[in-house]
Amino acid sequence: MTLSLAIEGSGFTARTCDEVAYFHNALFLIDDRGIITSVLQPDAERYAVERDEARRHGVYRRIPDGEQEPPADIFQKILNLAVPENIRAVWVQGRQVVAK
Repeated sequence: MTLSLAIEGSGFTARTCDEVAYFHNALFLIDDRGIITSVLQPDAERYAVERDEARRHGVYRRIPDGEQEPPADIFQKILNLAVPENIRAVWVQGRQVVAK
């Protein structure tokens, strides 16, 4: 796969329904299918190399702290999308499984 985008910023993900992981100033590497292929922490050996490579190819973006949406806003969007009439498409592991 080809690197299409590298986003540097902070974010979080739910590992389980009881556990949330927070990434501070991580580098999210996204391939040409829109799939996150790697999440590198700033102390990772490849972090600077991947960031510099993305800059050279013009696919690097930085999201400064404070410019992310608050978690409550993101949660509200998820709830809104969970209403069946608002769902237009569903993707699972990079494959579209439902389309309206």
